[in-house]
Amino acid sequence: MKPVAKVVLNIAKDIEFDYAVPPDMPIFVGSRVQISLGNRKAVGIVAALASESAQPKLKPIDNVLDHAPALTGEHVIFARKLREKYPYPLGEFLFMMLPGRLRRPIVCDVEHPAISVCSFSQEFYRRAFFRERYALWRDKVRNVLSLGQSAMVCFPVTSYMEEALTLMRQDFPDLVVLSSMHKAAQLLALWMRSRKNSLIVCTRMGLFLYPVDLALLIVEDENNYSYFQEEKPFYHLLDVARILAEHKQIPLVLSADFPSLSTYKGIKNGDIVLHDGPDCGKVEVVGLGQFYKGIVTSPLLLELLRNIFKKSKRAAIIWNKKGYATAVTCSVCGHIYKCESCSSALKTFSSDEKGICPHCNKSYDLPKVCSVCHKGYLKLSGLGVERVESILRKQFPGISMAVFDDRDTRAELVFFTAQIISNLYEKQQYDSGFILDADNLLWHFDFKATFDAYLYLKKLSLMFKDDFYVFTRHPDHYLFKNLSSDWRVFYDRELEFRRQLNLPPFGTVVRLVLRHDDENILLRTIEKVYNNLHDKGMDVYGPFKEHPFKLRGNYRYALIVKGDNNAAQAAVASEMSEFRAGGVKKAIIVN
Repeated sequence: MKPVAKVVLNIAKDIEFDYAVPPDMPIFVGSRVQISLGNRKAVGIVAALASESAQPKLKPIDNVLDHAPALTGEHVIFARKLREKYPYPLGEFLFMMLPGRLRRPIVCDVEHPAISVCSFSQEFYRRAFFRERYALWRDKVRNVLSLGQSAMVCFPVTSYMEEALTLMRQDFPDLVVLSSMHKAAQLLALWMRSRKNSLIVCTRMGLFLYPVDLALLIVEDENNYSYFQEEKPFYHLLDVARILAEHKQIPLVLSADFPSLSTYKGIKNGDIVLHDGPDCGKVEVVGLGQFYKGIVTSPLLLELLRNIFKKSKRAAIIWNKKGYATAVTCSVCGHIYKCESCSSALKTFSSDEKGICPHCNKSYDLPKVCSVCHKGYLKLSGLGVERVESILRKQFPGISMAVFDDRDTRAELVFFTAQIISNLYEKQQYDSGFILDADNLLWHFDFKATFDAYLYLKKLSLMFKDDFYVFTRHPDHYLFKNLSSDWRVFYDRELEFRRQLNLPPFGTVVRLVLRHDDENILLRTIEKVYNNLHDKGMDVYGPFKEHPFKLRGNYRYALIVKGDNNAAQAAVASEMSEFRAGGVKKAIIVN
């Protein structure tokens, strides 16, 4: 037994603390230990064992919490590989591999089976609906379980997973669900139960709780944006899944209606085997004149709806703005009423006379007369989905209509916002669909905007038995020109654009967002960070005002850092390691 243990803690600093291993204490790489740190006790994980230390005098480990270690050396190697990809401490990744209860000094012994010998491979199954995709990879799961090994299936969100479980439990009644929705004691019990020969179904956090006998990893709906962890530590599950599968040399199965762009690049390069399926969803692009304002009262829209109702069919309209009006303004001075904590215009709902912030949901009593000029009356501007409904209700007084809040509604015309996407695990519920504000999808200050819009529109088209009409003032944009073509035509064009500009998946783009309640302090800080990154040879753009610029009392500026491979990420990580906050908060988003 080597006499020195290098222990990591669940802290934001990437430090390995040296401790002496007492004689006859059973310590292994991956063991949880209790140590003295200053005047307090702490739980740590042994990341390595060494014969000697550079420190002249070492404190002994107080206690070992696992006679059979909760983690293994394989987990530690995996965590080190994650640290190469993401700028976070080794200890932070290792503690993510434990249920919350085991981050405290409680005793727990875990039996780890022998690691199976497999080979790394990647496959992508493209089908329109989950039931069809599940039928393709279900037998792979059965085969792994029959060999006494474990399989894991990841889902992007809990609601999707719960719907899928109704189908999966028919074939695998003993599957184990690992979710952040479980209470701490329940999660620990499920984790213990899933350490060998198990089918584990989980959301994003569950991937880190994998067992050592994992022999098959499946990522369902792999293009879903919810796989990105939006809070520290920032990571994308698809990247973590690929690192894990390659580390363990096991098959990685990806499935969705369409691949992510990084997956498609892998398909083009021959790294991922594509199992393609038939195209579903019929898209019709409707070009409007550049200066035509009345989309909601467009004669073409009204005529199409009229024909649908004559056939006693159902239709859905997608308008991605909630509420009745999107702004409240003065009729004389033009003052726009905004949230005090956010720089967002207040919206209104038909059921409430108050102004509501679209971001923090704070409500405000609205005056009868403008509080700035004391002359004008307040007018409601902009179209929310409730207002669109009221306009069309006047056009079709005999048609039953509803704004969606229950998926079982039987209205002839139903109005949706983006939440309709969350129900795409179901078959077509409506005959025809219309999206009237598709151009807004391209207004985001993000290089991914066009690709994200394509996925969104193609997913929407799957909901309708007949046609899905996309209204746009820019029908010649390559997004709209390729919506009805073979999906690979759009993917090839988008991939070529990204290659020419060295954007992901060819290069790396990091968005660094800083926020503070004092705009002047924030601006000085981000200009300093900009100069430091520029001096390191990075391509830096900004600072840009985030949208909304002020959110929950904090102003927000962003920098875009672009580089080859992980160069941009490494530069930002280096800069942030030297960053002295002074009350300034940061977020790092890696593409």
